[in-house]
Amino acid sequence: MIEVLSGPTEVLSPEVGVLVSVTTTFGPSLGAPRIGPDAQVFDVGAVLEQNGTTVPLRVEVIAPSLAHLVPTAPVSAGDWNVVVGERSVPVRFGAPVLPPTLAAPRLREVHTRTRTSSGPRGSSSYTTTTAELAHGMPAGAIGIVLYAVLEGVEPAVLFTLLEEHGSSITLFSQGGRCGWTAPGVGPPATGATVRAAWIDRLGRVGARSRTVHVGG
Repeated sequence: MIEVLSGPTEVLSPEVGVLVSVTTTFGPSLGAPRIGPDAQVFDVGAVLEQNGTTVPLRVEVIAPSLAHLVPTAPVSAGDWNVVVGERSVPVRFGAPVLPPTLAAPRLREVHTRTRTSSGPRGSSSYTTTTAELAHGMPAGAIGIVLYAVLEGVEPAVLFTLLEEHGSSITLFSQGGRCGWTAPGVGPPATGATVRAAWIDRLGRVGARSRTVHVGG
């Protein structure tokens, strides 16, 4: 399922595209970290439509469950509809004045913890990953991305949409006997090296933080 995160009157840049949340239950998952020049660009059958004119949209993955729908051909300024299957969502393209991208989060710590509890129906495990920051969420941010720092690559492994938030952010939470997460999405292991970046309302990724090691 694709949910457009941009408002219908917000002026979007065609070069940046439309920010969307993508959730999948079956088939290839947007949650799986992807590595390689073509691994984060694919087609979901979405198009832009305006008065009978259609322009295909390609998906460019930003982070698990977060992507841009980018026009594959030039589009004129004005009101369009993003059409996916039977759903149609209005968007507006133009030449917005873009603010500077967001500064890096002042990341203090990241922890992944698992708690196990027992009950009449057996035991259940609950796993959470939290980030501790030196400040709250900055103006213009809508979420935060966590990157795994590997040899030569830094795939995005977790993303969280945020409203007004303090200095402690839950990046991942899953557990219980009926707990479910998208395929490929999981918490970073204790000892892993990670860093973070803010995402603004247009889906632009800000500067990345310093690296930290995930604690337990």
